[in-house]
Amino acid sequence: MLNRWGVKRNIRSMPNAFTLIELLVVVAIIALLVSMLLPSLNKAKDMAKAVKCSVNLRNVGSMMNTYTSLYDSYPISYAYAADEKGGYDMTKQVDGQHPYGYLHWSYMIAGEVNDKAFQCPSFPRNGCPRTNPGPDMKEWEMGQQDQNGATRAAPNSIKDKQAPRMCYTMNAALVPRNKFRRSDETTQMGYNCARYNKFVKVEDVHDAGNTILGTEFNSDWKNTGLKIDTGSVKSLSHRPLNPFYHPGAGGWTHVYDADVEGFVYPDCAQCPDMPNFGLKGLGELANLPVLGEGSDDGQGDMNAVGRHHPGSAGRTDGGVDLGGCANFLYCDGHVVRKHVLETQRKKEWGDKFYSLTFSGVADPRSPVRETNDVMNY
Repeated sequence: MLNRWGVKRNIRSMPNAFTLIELLVVVAIIALLVSMLLPSLNKAKDMAKAVKCSVNLRNVGSMMNTYTSLYDSYPISYAYAADEKGGYDMTKQVDGQHPYGYLHWSYMIAGEVNDKAFQCPSFPRNGCPRTNPGPDMKEWEMGQQDQNGATRAAPNSIKDKQAPRMCYTMNAALVPRNKFRRSDETTQMGYNCARYNKFVKVEDVHDAGNTILGTEFNSDWKNTGLKIDTGSVKSLSHRPLNPFYHPGAGGWTHVYDADVEGFVYPDCAQCPDMPNFGLKGLGELANLPVLGEGSDDGQGDMNAVGRHHPGSAGRTDGGVDLGGCANFLYCDGHVVRKHVLETQRKKEWGDKFYSLTFSGVADPRSPVRETNDVMNY
């Protein structure tokens, strides 16, 4: 048979086409290779997300450093805004009387121009929602409730002065809640408050390179939110983490009652019922108390720290699955990825509860010492 150029072509020399069986074998081999490579690809993807998260947290540290260079102290974690422009009055911080929502530390250090700096790709939708997401329904999560009990956006919905997606939270010993007057504490929390909060000066922090300033939230915002009887959840992304326990004052919830010495890392002779520094397994997180409201039976704020990045240090302890790692920002600006359990074992959250004052008002029968030192039992 001649081709179009007049050259004779031998049809029998042409290669045969793939048979169906041969094609299926090739497809099966490709599928096998993909299944073998997929875990490695997923791990690489997770590592890339963890690195991106650490870069963002390092940028947060840079913005915090700019703030502290201007004001010589760390910001507070939040205040009740006094107006829609983001002003606030520290003498008017009464709980339940803040119609303009929360003024968050992210707004204090960055305004509204660096929203993405507070996000992490490891989080669904890149972060936890504001406590009060505002009038745009896209900023809400399904099942979320704002401070007024609303579960849907409305034209008059309160919008916090905070990055719309928040992955990071601060150490309450350095960046405290807005509890600055003893009279307010007694009214708000029902305690006989011997202590209240104060701004923390940068120069007061001992060993900045080994003291944690901030870290990542749990990647499931509901695990750090306040569960409402109606089934909805109030996001508490504005709150910091309290790393310390006070056996003499009733644990985490009564730190403002602490008119005697005794703050500890909760894994000591004073805390026999709290193995793993009060950390609970991954399967228990959804049922734990929330930030600032940890119960006195070993369930504290550290359970709100993320465990979603790769890393095995402290992943299991005593047979309990404690999850993976998070990124931690230190006061000198560097960021390290590790397990929260490691940070507690090394006592990296500070050697003082820097943000708490001491009033000098105490039960005369109690051995009182004017200190916020963290004791090493």
